[in-house]
Amino acid sequence: MLGTGLASADGHTFDRGIDAACTGTAQQPGTFTDTGGAVHEPAIECLARWEIAQGYVVDDGQRAYAPGNPVNRAAMASFVARAMQTGPYALPTDPEPAFDDVAGTHADNVDALARSGSYRAAPTAPTARANR
Repeated sequence: MLGTGLASADGHTFDRGIDAACTGTAQQPGTFTDTGGAVHEPAIECLARWEIAQGYVVDDGQRAYAPGNPVNRAAMASFVARAMQTGPYALPTDPEPAFDDVAGTHADNVDALARSGSYRAAPTAPTARANR
């Protein structure tokens, strides 16, 4: 396990290990066509099972994760919003736009996080989807 018994600032304890978040077949490969054998494949599969990571539809209708692709702040907001919603966090529904430069697929998640106070400004530089 990656870590156990960590405490948040408000005193709640949680387990960082994917073994606690995804048991049994939840870490088994098969969701994405391009993560086979990757060191982070079990964690990626866990995120997919919780519907946090959705990947991309590729030409043949299957899904790819594209671990080498950059992630912009809007896409990262969708990851964070989906992760928060798997727990006890309620985000605003149908929030007013918080930024004038965000539109499209991820706009509702960016706005919901901003209106909840969970998300402020973020750098525009992309980050890698997985350590290589």
